[in-house]
Amino acid sequence: MERGIIIIEGLRLKDVPPGEYWMLALPLRLLGAEAAPARVVLLEMEAGQEQVPEG
Repeated sequence: MERGIIIIEGLRLKDVPPGEYWMLALPLRLLGAEAAPARVVLLEMEAGQEQVPEG
């Protein structure tokens, strides 16, 4: 978006336990579209983890 802000609507997170997570939003490329649906994945962070896990 214009200021680098991405809007993600419709996430259902009410059943996600409290904690720290990495959220990955993987958009589906649609030609000629201004917006696109995305598959969103939450990865639970381990204590002291600061980077996205590899592999």
